[in-house]
Amino acid sequence: MLPALCKVASAIKDSRALGGFGPSDNLPKKIRAAGPTSATQWYLLAEPDVVEKVGNMTFMRLCIVNRTAGTLIFNASDSRLSIVQEAVDDKGDWCPIEYLTSSWCGNSAHRVMLPAGQFWSIPTRRYQGSIKTKLRFRFDLPGQTVCSNEFEGSVHPAQFTEVQPRRPTNIMDPTFEVPAKPPTEPSTDWAAVAKQFGMDNEPDVMPKFGTAAERELPIPIPPATRPLFPVH
Repeated sequence: MLPALCKVASAIKDSRALGGFGPSDNLPKKIRAAGPTSATQWYLLAEPDVVEKVGNMTFMRLCIVNRTAGTLIFNASDSRLSIVQEAVDDKGDWCPIEYLTSSWCGNSAHRVMLPAGQFWSIPTRRYQGSIKTKLRFRFDLPGQTVCSNEFEGSVHPAQFTEVQPRRPTNIMDPTFEVPAKPPTEPSTDWAAVAKQFGMDNEPDVMPKFGTAAERELPIPIPPATRPLFPVH
């Protein structure tokens, strides 16, 4: 398991935040394609074929799309949302292959806002490994879990059990690892495996996906997605 990467920014200031949280420049974009009049939901859209490389790391795009009539508000920690990537294991169960980091600093907590008719374009890891399986993204919210559409991919078997610790980026970095489940006794040099597949800590520069981020978005029907009413 590796630390999740889903970071976003908000053009609407959080009036309740203490300030000093880790920033992001990943602002929402406007949806150029008008949805059907019955589209009153928001959803996660995984796009495994929209990829870009940064060094030896391959990224795909995850979109959070707001087709409701109001602004959506989410809790964040240093601009990071509670989204992890999951894969189906050899027992047929969905299991996390990423974990959420936590922070000892109270200033890390804040909220991010996604206005109606806009979406976040988020770079996330496009994993590779010896096990072909299905993958998806899971977004845990208070009293609700929203999942993206499923897609085909591959992972390394160690991703289900072994944790690659997150390295602090500097002396003031308040985040630390909180794995989703305790790791088993390591059976491989997971650090070497992570490096081999380009899955180390997030790079200093994240991909923007070029003009692909501005194209019209399709409207998927993720079966696990439920509407979330806007909070004011």
